[in-house]
Amino acid sequence: MTVKEQFIRNLIDVLNEINGELVSNNKNPIDVCYVVSVIDQQIESCKEFMEDITQNKYRIYGFKRDDENYNGSIKVLIKKSNYEYLINFTEDERMFGYCECTSGDKYYNSKYQCCGFQCDWYAPAFELKKIINLNGLRWVGLRRDYWAYEEQFEVNEKNKNDDVEKHRKEQEKKYIENQIKEWQEKLKNLESNI
Repeated sequence: MTVKEQFIRNLIDVLNEINGELVSNNKNPIDVCYVVSVIDQQIESCKEFMEDITQNKYRIYGFKRDDENYNGSIKVLIKKSNYEYLINFTEDERMFGYCECTSGDKYYNSKYQCCGFQCDWYAPAFELKKIINLNGLRWVGLRRDYWAYEEQFEVNEKNKNDDVEKHRKEQEKKYIENQIKEWQEKLKNLESNI
C-alpha cells in the first residue's frame, strides 16, 4: 500500500469512527465519500504534506464542524514536530445552470436523473493549512500570584473603561450642542422670515 493509499485508509477509518459518534448523538453524519474524494484525487499535489506523512508518523484527530463549514475540518498532527496540518473540507460552487437533462439525452444517468455535464452542483474541495506552534508557555508563579495580577488588571481596565466612557459622553455632548446650535439658527431664520 502506498503512503497516499495508507493515509486515505486512515482518514476514512477516522471519519467513519466520527460518524458513529455523530449518529449516536443524533447529529448529521459526514458524507465520507464526498470529503475524501477530492483528497484522494488531489493530495499528491501537496508536496510538503506528502513528504511529511512519508517521513514521519502522524495522527488524524480533532474533527470540528461549524456553521461556516458544514462539512467540517480535521487535523493531522505530525509527531515529534512543532506543527500540524488542518484540512478544511469545503465545496466548489459550480452554477452552470439548472438541470434540464432528460432520459433521452446522451450520457443520461437514471440513478442521478442527470447527464452530469453543465448542471448546477457543489463539487468537493479542500483547503490544506500548515499550523506551526511557535511556543507553548505557562504561567510562572502560584495561584495567589495570578490573583494579584487579576486584581491589578481589573483596576487598570476599569480606569481605561472609565476614560473611554468619559470621552464618549464628551463627544455625545458636543454633538448635541452642535445640533442645538443648528436648530437655533434654523429657528432664528424661520422667525425672521415670518
